[in-house]
Amino acid sequence: MTALKDWMKAVESGVTPLFAGLPARPKEDSAEQRFLRRASHRVARGGADALLQAAYEEGGAWRSEAAELKSAQLRPQTTPLSPALVQVREFIEGSPSFVSLLGGETWLVSTFSKPWKGTMRSSEPAPHPRRQMNSVRTVVPHQVQKFGEKLIGFAFNELLFLHRETLAIDKRVAAGPKPKSEKLTCMATRTDGTFLITGDSEGVVRRFDGKGAKLFEATPHHGGQIHHVAISSDGKRAVSVALDGVRVWDVATLAQELFHEERATRCATFTPQGMLLACVDRPKDGTRELLIFDGKKSPRRIELSYGPREMLALPGNRVAIACDEGPILIVELTTGESKVLRGHGAQPGGMAYSNELGLLATTSYDGSLRWWDVDQAEASEAAPQISQLLAGTEGSLVEHSGEIKLTVNGKTVVFELNGDELALSPDCKTGALRDGNETVHVLHASGKTKTVELPFAVGRMLFIDDATLLLAGRAGAVWVDAGKGKVSGKAEFSLAGDVCALGQTSAKEARVVSRTGATALIDLTKKKATVAPTLALGSAEVQCFDDGGDALTLSDMNIDGQVVRGWVQRCAVATGKSLAAWPVTQQQTDENYPRPLAGTGHVYGPVTGLVALAGQRVALASWDGSVRVISKAGEQVLRYDADTALSALTASPDGTLWAVEISGRVVQLDSVA
Repeated sequence: MTALKDWMKAVESGVTPLFAGLPARPKEDSAEQRFLRRASHRVARGGADALLQAAYEEGGAWRSEAAELKSAQLRPQTTPLSPALVQVREFIEGSPSFVSLLGGETWLVSTFSKPWKGTMRSSEPAPHPRRQMNSVRTVVPHQVQKFGEKLIGFAFNELLFLHRETLAIDKRVAAGPKPKSEKLTCMATRTDGTFLITGDSEGVVRRFDGKGAKLFEATPHHGGQIHHVAISSDGKRAVSVALDGVRVWDVATLAQELFHEERATRCATFTPQGMLLACVDRPKDGTRELLIFDGKKSPRRIELSYGPREMLALPGNRVAIACDEGPILIVELTTGESKVLRGHGAQPGGMAYSNELGLLATTSYDGSLRWWDVDQAEASEAAPQISQLLAGTEGSLVEHSGEIKLTVNGKTVVFELNGDELALSPDCKTGALRDGNETVHVLHASGKTKTVELPFAVGRMLFIDDATLLLAGRAGAVWVDAGKGKVSGKAEFSLAGDVCALGQTSAKEARVVSRTGATALIDLTKKKATVAPTLALGSAEVQCFDDGGDALTLSDMNIDGQVVRGWVQRCAVATGKSLAAWPVTQQQTDENYPRPLAGTGHVYGPVTGLVALAGQRVALASWDGSVRVISKAGEQVLRYDADTALSALTASPDGTLWAVEISGRVVQLDSVA
């Protein structure tokens, strides 16, 4: 077995990617090969440190060797890798939206800038995983699929035939509505090239015959945009899905055979035996269901743990369902039992299954193509959908699925409440939930709640001691006695813009800042407030204050050709002057696309969590699955790379970080620096 330190040296030297040339999935797969395939995407994104961290999480001999090597990083107390994950490939060409199997081990992926065709053995086309985007406006097909001896996709209101080897556009066929405001939205093909089915933004289903290039339109139509179409394995029926429900069509005549009116239907497919399946997601009442049309008067329903997005029937009377939050559910249709594949970021989409390899391929907005062994799916309970999390040394406060959980010394109390903002007292025995702008619920470890109506609208809150809650808005500040559940004082002022930050800058003073930079100083001893000069922070928005009294701001930076929140600054509150920034240099731009500077670290997506730590450090979590700890000078000192996107971040007073994965699971991180 190759020494871990030798692999790290190879990565640092910039030689051929560590995972290039590895066997795709041999019958006698070694632990070394499996580890390198799993770690490949982390290595491309985080280099040698990410390889060391992946080895630590792998366990066994890998963990022992990794623990002996010193590196500034964060390590999870849990192992997030899924045992079903076989290989990961990241794309610099853009987030893949669809994957199809061309035969054997060859896969075709439609990305933002161009299609990609290759095998699991194919090495990465570039070492950097940045989603670069060419600014030259060329037509790029979506949902590229095999169509006889040809490849076909669609863009806007045209079908595009592609050259099998170069993937260049060979021919365009008008196959949708003519007006530019209307467009094709989905497509399903018969791989033998006899016909394909399309859906468009006006709810029209069409059949395009490969022989003779004839186009036929179905009537009646859906009442709105079609989200999904599929064809039965025998080629005799097709199904389309829109907001008004599910329609099944006779392919030969395009006559409607079935209309099931079910609002908020997301996707549908047929099993190999011809049974119709559909998924429903209604956010208003929280209904998430798999519908099984087994010939009875009403479909059989199986409750789902996550919001369904796409689905694909698998052998063995199973179906794979890609969910908005990231997980892929594997549902057994007979028993209704669900297993889960975790690892993708938000919005996984395209799926394809290879009977020859026994692997499921999936794509996601996170820019990756992943292969899974579905037989190794985790038979575990669904993770709670956590939206907010606050942690202390002796307790935690969590909000998910209409519930608030307050845990103190191992005892958990559940409150059936929803709100906009959470706060936890320093002793961890009292919580607060802001419900709207003029109501706050005080939560006690005993299970009691007290609702306090506020004299004016507020936008932020914090505990200034164990029993006193401070809330602030553009019109003033309010003190609440948490024990009595009553307003104990107020101070009125007027700020321009909504409040974006509230924090203590000293033992006697707190500051409230609006999105325009307008600032109010709050005297905590006298319960008075004065309006201070506006902070000159440009387009940056104050998020919180560190233990030195400086403001931590978050502003825009250009990633993947899109403007995202990803530039952190430390500013002096008195002058608004920037004291430090991360990344120090953002990027340089050539005539085609923004390009990162060599050696400059930055996130590959929006920042989803920003917290101040002791020692005037700041921690941030990103959509790219990373947690970074930045020093006072703006230098990255610690890093953690997850296998999926992170949606929230908080810190305990003892320095432990808690991150929330997009699927809802909580990862606890310990520093080893």
